[in-house]
Amino acid sequence: LIKPTAVPEPDEAAYNAKIEKIKAEIDSGEQKVSAINDQVEKFKEQRGVHESGMNEVKAQLRAHRDKVRDTIKERDRIVEELKKQSEAIKQQNAKADKIRKELKITDSAEIDKQVAALTTQLETSSMGLSAEKEKVKEIKKLAGDKEKVKEWEAERDAVKQKRDEHDALFAKRQAKGDEITKMKEEEKALVAKLEGLRGGEGTPDGVNPSQRVNELFEEKARVIDGIKAKRAELKDANIAFRVKTAEHREYQRALQSYERKCERLEFAKRRQEQAERHEAVKEERKQRDKQRKEIRKRLESRMAAVAAGCQLFIGGLAIRATEEELKAHFLKHGEVTDVFVLLENDTQLSRGFGFITFATRAEAEEAIKENHGKEVRGLCMQHGRLNVKVAEKSKAQKEWEKNNL
Repeated sequence: LIKPTAVPEPDEAAYNAKIEKIKAEIDSGEQKVSAINDQVEKFKEQRGVHESGMNEVKAQLRAHRDKVRDTIKERDRIVEELKKQSEAIKQQNAKADKIRKELKITDSAEIDKQVAALTTQLETSSMGLSAEKEKVKEIKKLAGDKEKVKEWEAERDAVKQKRDEHDALFAKRQAKGDEITKMKEEEKALVAKLEGLRGGEGTPDGVNPSQRVNELFEEKARVIDGIKAKRAELKDANIAFRVKTAEHREYQRALQSYERKCERLEFAKRRQEQAERHEAVKEERKQRDKQRKEIRKRLESRMAAVAAGCQLFIGGLAIRATEEELKAHFLKHGEVTDVFVLLENDTQLSRGFGFITFATRAEAEEAIKENHGKEVRGLCMQHGRLNVKVAEKSKAQKEWEKNNL
């Protein structure tokens, strides 16, 4: 039985004051919406004029940016042409250098002078046929060198001409770069002008009409949301007051019924407690008798196992060795009917020895043979060995054998 949760009587005066306050806030919000509507109409008139000016500046900015892009493309085309000319100059210069390395004399007049001297020697001196052939060979070589000199001079002149063209094109690229810089400065001025217009520059109160209209719409939306919230709050307050009134009345009726039930249940509870105490005493006695019988039966079983030589003493156990681990290890030698490890009362750690009982003496003897003096990981302490032997007979064991065997 649960006592009804206390429900306080609703405060009607506080409820009425809250309703009046909410209604006043709703009226104030509606007046504010009306004032915002008047401001919106005013700024809408200014917005048309202001947007016309902004659109004009935007058009100028788009046209200017198109012009900048075209100029940048022209500059990039010149840069590509410069790269091509530089590569051509490099190749032609390499060709001219190669020809120059093959020449000992680079002056055509000097070559003509040497040819004339050799020709005079041929005509005036009486030299042998072999010497004349050498002179003729030298004249032919000088004639070939003269042709190479002409080719070298032509390549050199071509390189100079290309360098002049490259310099002129480079100057043109520089001019385009300066033009682009100037155009970007003009673009910045247009952007600044547009930003100024967006910020309200040129308007009567220095505020962007479009921005102000949007702000007013946002403010109006917030006020309307506030009015809706207040109306919802007013509705919730009415419902809450009616619910609290109904809950309080229901609580008063439930409390009267609860008090009557408590009186009847208290009497029945006392009768029930008395019967339960009697049953508990009977059950406690029954459990004690059952435990005594189980202990006696287990003790009889152990006594019989010791008498038959089936119980073994297991010494050398680790402090954390458990009965489950001991049983699991010795199961391989036969059926284990009982196992227990003696524990310290306080720590519940092994005292280092325990007992295990097999179904037959042969199994017990096999266990002694296989495990005595052996190191078993998990059961023994580190580097320790098991001490496995037939359990010794106590005084009580001998007395039991005398009376039962």
